[in-house]
Amino acid sequence: MDGAPGWRLPAVSALNARGFRLLYLLDAVSIYLTLWLLTGVFILLRPGFDAAAHSDRYAWTYLVIVAVHIAVFYFGGLYDRERRLGHRRRPHGWSPRSGWPRW
Repeated sequence: MDGAPGWRLPAVSALNARGFRLLYLLDAVSIYLTLWLLTGVFILLRPGFDAAAHSDRYAWTYLVIVAVHIAVFYFGGLYDRERRLGHRRRPHGWSPRSGWPRW
């Protein structure tokens, strides 16, 4: 699948070669949207909770929270590539393609 033409985007490959992973972006977007979703739930469930009036303040605060999370994940090694991933040695008698034992 790696050799298939058009499978990888050139821009993604160029960013990947420079150390940027799409996982950074996906994590940031998912955390940010989750925070807004929770805010929306609290607006519906708590009477008198008027977060919509202060949405600009929440937006900047959530961006700071996302930046801290991404920094902790990065320095914690969450985004490091595992060179051995997918290259483990299978026991004798196991099919390398399906992962099921051959009888």
